[in-house]
Amino acid sequence: NKPEDRDYANEMDFVTTDQNLVKGSTIKLDFTTEKFVDVLAYQFGLDFDNEYLELLNTETGVLPGMTNDYFGLNYASEGTLTSAWYNPVGHSLSNTDKAFGLSFKVKKGGKKLSQLLKLTDSKIQTVGYDSNYKNISLGLKFKSDVVTNQTYSFELFQNQPNPFRNTTTISFTLPEAQKGNIEILDLNGKTLKLIERNFVKGLNKEDVTLDGIASGVLYYKVKTSTLSAVKKMVIIE
Repeated sequence: NKPEDRDYANEMDFVTTDQNLVKGSTIKLDFTTEKFVDVLAYQFGLDFDNEYLELLNTETGVLPGMTNDYFGLNYASEGTLTSAWYNPVGHSLSNTDKAFGLSFKVKKGGKKLSQLLKLTDSKIQTVGYDSNYKNISLGLKFKSDVVTNQTYSFELFQNQPNPFRNTTTISFTLPEAQKGNIEILDLNGKTLKLIERNFVKGLNKEDVTLDGIASGVLYYKVKTSTLSAVKKMVIIE
């Protein structure tokens, strides 16, 4: 989906769950993201095979200022949805944050969703922009619909990268889905940032951006109603 003459500074993916399509059913898709860091704007075209799918509804997520007016339905009868979003300042999402949602009626079954959806440049240029107005390559990924019985323990990993300049990724595993928070503190215990999330069972990743913080050692704490862990990290200017 990427024209050869376009240069990209970074990449970002929209992610939804793959599934087998059953004729006559209605499917509701939540789209999360990966590597949605310091994004100022994006626009994309999404092709869906209208022999198999009929678009029923669009739904906003947690993106600031997002409304259903940000979706273009002019080409929906042809099997293409367009969307564009803009924010005055760069914005970041965690891997579990919902960016937007779509609902489809399944007109014909026998295929997987991943065979029928793809990003396209046919009606609108598919590209994102960071806060420095550099191009971001947009992708579409599908995660498995298989429910895993794998067990996890609570473990907080070292942030990556470390040291970091203004953005780093905090990762941890949880034995069960839980509501909790990630807290960034200075050496005096002062809270610099508090991020509240509904965490999933297994691996969680949170991209954290810290602006205007002097170089030095910081603490990051992951806490739920029953679990807590703290590690150190280093920010540099």
